[in-house]
Amino acid sequence: MGYRGKALLIVSAIILLLSFSFLWYGVSEHNKTIGLLIGKTEEDINITVDQIRDRTIHDYEKRLQTFLQIQPDIIKAFGDRDRERLYELTLPVFNILQKENFLKIHLDFPMIFLRRSYDNSLLLVA
Repeated sequence: MGYRGKALLIVSAIILLLSFSFLWYGVSEHNKTIGLLIGKTEEDINITVDQIRDRTIHDYEKRLQTFLQIQPDIIKAFGDRDRERLYELTLPVFNILQKENFLKIHLDFPMIFLRRSYDNSLLLVA
């Protein structure tokens, strides 16, 4: 192989190296862009879910707070841990919320003190 063949081989090797390096750079930049898009999409989904949760749960929280403020007997029954009295006092409200929600009364996470199900049965959890 003469000088011309060696020169072509060296130039071809340099061109291949440059081509592979640009290809590698392009793929890495593409992966970074995809990662950023995925991160932005996740952030948008989380914001949307938080807004939906805030708009729906906020109304229930306000309704229940108002209900408790006008019926302090429920707070007393809950404080006394009187499940039967609590069941009796929450029955009218549960009948209103029955079509919308599942009513649970929590002591400490994850312990449920009183739970009413959709079939209107009382579930006592120790």
